[in-house]
Amino acid sequence: MKNDAHPGPPSGTPQQRIEQWVASVSQRLERLRKIHLPTGFPFDLAPDSLEPLEVFLLGRFREKSVPDASGIALDACAYVGEIILDTIGGEWAWARTKMYGPQPVIGLDPAFAEDRVAALARTYPHVVVKDHVVPMAMIDHACRAGSWGTDLIESHRHLLGMAERHAQKHPGWRPTRRPTPGVDALRDLSPGYEISAVNETGSDIYALHDWLEELETLSEAMEWPHPERDFTPGSLAGVEAELLQDHHRDTPASDDDSFHEYPAYLGEVLLRLAGGRWGWYADPALRSDGTAVIIPDPALGLDAIAPRLVAHHAIRARTGREFTALYDRVREAVQAYRAGHPGWEPVRGEVPERPDWGDNPRLNTWLAEREAAFPAWAEEAGGEEVWDFSAESLDRLEALVREMFSTYKDMIAREDEPFLVGAAWYYGEVQVRLCGAVWQCRPEAEEDLPNDPFLVKGEDADADSDTDTDTDADPDTDTDTDSVEDDEYDEDVEDDEGVCVVSSPPDELRALLRRGEKYRLRDVLSRYSQGLSQTCSRLS
Repeated sequence: MKNDAHPGPPSGTPQQRIEQWVASVSQRLERLRKIHLPTGFPFDLAPDSLEPLEVFLLGRFREKSVPDASGIALDACAYVGEIILDTIGGEWAWARTKMYGPQPVIGLDPAFAEDRVAALARTYPHVVVKDHVVPMAMIDHACRAGSWGTDLIESHRHLLGMAERHAQKHPGWRPTRRPTPGVDALRDLSPGYEISAVNETGSDIYALHDWLEELETLSEAMEWPHPERDFTPGSLAGVEAELLQDHHRDTPASDDDSFHEYPAYLGEVLLRLAGGRWGWYADPALRSDGTAVIIPDPALGLDAIAPRLVAHHAIRARTGREFTALYDRVREAVQAYRAGHPGWEPVRGEVPERPDWGDNPRLNTWLAEREAAFPAWAEEAGGEEVWDFSAESLDRLEALVREMFSTYKDMIAREDEPFLVGAAWYYGEVQVRLCGAVWQCRPEAEEDLPNDPFLVKGEDADADSDTDTDTDADPDTDTDTDSVEDDEYDEDVEDDEGVCVVSSPPDELRALLRRGEKYRLRDVLSRYSQGLSQTCSRLS
């Protein structure tokens, strides 16, 4: 297990240190691949792999400087450095840096103009320091930025741009590097686009529907089908040729439509051959938010296929036959199955429906828990007989909340306590029973977005409700909830940007102490008859 032992930090003179470093690079890379990186990581030392590498590193060092210059971070430096050497040439060197002390760095090709290198160092000091590229600085910057997959690739693009401009001025120039012993043998050039198990969660289904909407837009924009895009196997060679023309091995494939059209088209061709449906596979080894996959008809016994990764592999391999070769392999499986099942034909499978805001496990579980806990909550709050879901009971609820909490900060600090959670449910249930409101919430909790259950007007709610609210509430002054930035209610509308919210009970309880004595909890009931609402951003 010699290769699994972590090499120690180089020591001695600068020349001895760089010799030790170069000798340890292959060992560091092998340890990184075998022990630390997740299964399925595209260990091909290609620029595209910087994205999942950054995602992996953020899981270790997010929002803080790289803490261990002799451990995983230094192994990652070896990986980043080898990609840079392949792209712009140069050699490993040893230099003392101001922020990171003595470090392995990439000595730039002396052919690069000094003014160009100096300009890059001034503009992007985390990429170039004097006349060196410092991989540790690039990694540290990516971890501090927390951009989840784009920072390292962006840094690489700056270096690539410098090399490309130099090549334009000097047509005979090509990047030349000093080989690192043992590294080439570690490159994994296998396709890596077949996935044995796809277990889609609720958030995966949302991502899948977003992809299908993008696919429809792409199809319309590209006017599929047409003579050169007729979804036949014969069209694949031309599609791959265009892919290779648009994307080079040393240039990371972008995530815009100019790239997505290729995996999208390939996937549609495969679906017409093998049946099945589009799916979604979320794995940090692939990218931060996952990738669309083709799930062939289960009867064929084939693994899922990630067209995006097929396209990446085609860019790296540059044979011009990767799309066709994949199609031929799938066709062999189809023909073998059809030989034993003559009546089989490819059928497009149904995509799981996007979870409903008003009927989803997260909401249903919360409502069931609250209803079960209501008798105990009511007993502790004065007896179940006084909590009859009437408009008058909201006055009792308001008085109890104001009695139990003296400040808004106090309420925020205790917002997860059983009393406030039960009070929010009760406040909402009064609106449900008196005004026909309907509970909704995000099927999947989202960071930095409102996740509490809220209420919308039901389809059968009586707009002319004669519920006696006994209030002189002014809707222009009684709308200060935490989750809504606008101070005025808008007419009930529902569009692509939002869903109409009449009330967010947790928010309204939390904000009760900020509104002053004039505001009454029962004022919410008038919104159903006056057609007042707030807008809450959609999950999708």
